[in-house]
Formats: sequence, C-alpha cells, structure tokens
Amino acid sequence: MFGFNLAACPLTILLNTLVMVAVKTRRQLLTHPNILLACLALAALMVGHVVQSLHIAKAIFLQEIDTHVFCVIEVAFITSFAIFMFEALFHTLLMSGE
Repeated sequence: MFGFNLAACPLTILLNTLVMVAVKTRRQLLTHPNILLACLALAALMVGHVVQSLHIAKAIFLQEIDTHVFCVIEVAFITSFAIFMFEALFHTLLMSGE
C-alpha cells in the first residue's frame, strides 16, 4: 500500500489542480455545477497533500518502530481522514442536490 500512495499522491495533486485551474480560467466553465466540482477537487487536493502524505509517513515510521512518533502520525492521519471524508461527502450531497 505504501508504493500505491507514493505513486498516487503526485497524480492526485496534479490532476485536481488541473481541474481547479480549468474551471478558474475558462469562462464557459464558470457554472454552478462546475464550481461545485472545483470545490470537490479542492477537497481531493487536500487529501492528496495531507492524508496520503501522512499515510506515507506512517508507513515509514512503522518500519522504524518509533512508537511515539507513529502514534502522533496515526492520530493526525485519522483526524484529517475523517475531516476530509465528511467534506467530500458534503460536497457530493451538494452536487446531487444541484
């Protein structure tokens, strides 16, 4: 799983940034559904930056058996995962209501 997140993290960041830039720069894309899609891309971008990076750090510190640092990273990972999961769920509910 460590290798998958290591490969997916830059792709997640790049592709979601491209979605936000496309919506911001193209005048014909500035519609309400597309703006909500860009907000969902921002949530996914934050997952790429924070959650996947913490998962990679967690896998590294698990191998070194430093339990204090591992526990701190685990708490940060679970907290950020829960926050961004509910944010993405909320954006998806907004998009389905649109």
